[in-house]
Amino acid sequence: MRKRLINICAILILAFSIYGCGQTAEVTSAIVTETVEPQDTEAESEEVSNEAEPDNTVAEEEQEQDEDETDLMSNITAEDMFFYKINDNGAVVTGLREKYKNYLQENMPMDNEIEIPDTLFGYSVVEIGDNVFEDIKLKSVHIPESVEIIGSSAFRNTGIEDVNLSECYNLKEVKAGAFENCNLYDVDYHIWFMEKIGERAFAGNEQLTRVNFWSGDVIIEKDAFDGCGDEMLFYVVWSKEETGKEVEAYAAANGIKMEYSVTTQINVPSEPLLLTPEIGSFFYGMLGGTYDDWEDDMFCSFEKTQDAPNFGFEDWHSPGCSKWCHINDSANQVTASSELASASDRYCADNTVYQNREFAWAEGAEGAGIGEYIIYDRIVFSGSLIESSGNRILRTGGYGEDGYIDYTQICIVNGYARDEKVWQENGRVKTLMMYVYDKPYARLELEDTINPQYFTLPQGDIRVANGSEVTFKFVIEDVYPGTMYEDTCITGIVVDFGNVPDWH
Repeated sequence: MRKRLINICAILILAFSIYGCGQTAEVTSAIVTETVEPQDTEAESEEVSNEAEPDNTVAEEEQEQDEDETDLMSNITAEDMFFYKINDNGAVVTGLREKYKNYLQENMPMDNEIEIPDTLFGYSVVEIGDNVFEDIKLKSVHIPESVEIIGSSAFRNTGIEDVNLSECYNLKEVKAGAFENCNLYDVDYHIWFMEKIGERAFAGNEQLTRVNFWSGDVIIEKDAFDGCGDEMLFYVVWSKEETGKEVEAYAAANGIKMEYSVTTQINVPSEPLLLTPEIGSFFYGMLGGTYDDWEDDMFCSFEKTQDAPNFGFEDWHSPGCSKWCHINDSANQVTASSELASASDRYCADNTVYQNREFAWAEGAEGAGIGEYIIYDRIVFSGSLIESSGNRILRTGGYGEDGYIDYTQICIVNGYARDEKVWQENGRVKTLMMYVYDKPYARLELEDTINPQYFTLPQGDIRVANGSEVTFKFVIEDVYPGTMYEDTCITGIVVDFGNVPDWH
């Protein structure tokens, strides 16, 4: 009897085990089905890793259907919202899941944007596939900088008004019809390293009146901008002499106005100029009465005294944005052939641009530093390149007339000018050779004084195009020795520019 009961129990356990396996197989089938893209081929579907999809049981799916619609978007992840596949380069967005597509059409506020994620399960999104958002009504879209390709008809007939491509640094191709029949208007499409724009890629955007290209080396296929604004403008940031002609050829064939950036003009003399200084004074600028106290009564009083902390040019000092704002600070790089080691960076090359007597550059070579040098790489910028309400190119002189920034004067504070004692102890420069774009331009004969020294540059010699880069190099040729140290120091070198307004 006992043996018979054991046999019955074994049969029951076996039966339940078989039933449980059947249930598990059914759930697994449901999970795999969720990862398959309806529009993809079987081969494409196999590229999606099962591990890329969250494990959802049938019970969880039923629970999702019972949730209120407002909860649908509250906990959404990019992996939930988009179909995608992984290739050798990264992730490709291939579709939008149906339930989220419907929700967007019925519930999403039309002033919101849809955001393409930067990554999907750790893979950079490198492509937006063909037809992904076609005919879905959208207002704006954020495209990550990792995207290299925008597929055919990807946003066709969406009604998008705003898409910013200026930060898509890796974008190489916008395929046929990608933004056809949208509502793009008055947006600065600063397309950096584009290689190709496909047929009718931007066609049918009646309010689109301009496109900014970084380079003219962009192949533009037939009717790419057909049906856009009547006063269409192509603007190429590189100068006409420095860039390809593909963009220009398309513009000429389609009656589109074309503008190029102006080119930098440097008058390099056959023999370097010999320049001597006028001696100026220190003054109270943005550092106020002390190096730390911006609330001091002397803040921007511009009173000139020997104990004041600032030097250079007064119109670079003001609350808010001054003439200094015409330099792209993030691209204003200072490097030197050597620097005297210091844990606090007290002697690094960057100190020369701060117009602050507390710090200086000290060369770090053995001896007096003859032949050591300091280099400024600077991008100048003055206002928008294109008027916000139209297609006229803005020039820089007084929101200017000719498109150039003219360099007019140099202020140098020689030695380490923290105080008279420190200044005497360290070496000072006697002669500096100045180079512009690595070409010898002028020899600066400095006096042996702690006070700021001002050198005037010939008018029109150094004219840098708006948005262009200029490089200055200063090489030590001769020195005044210090009483205690061999190191030669420079507290500051400020190269001033004219014909641009202060921004307050």
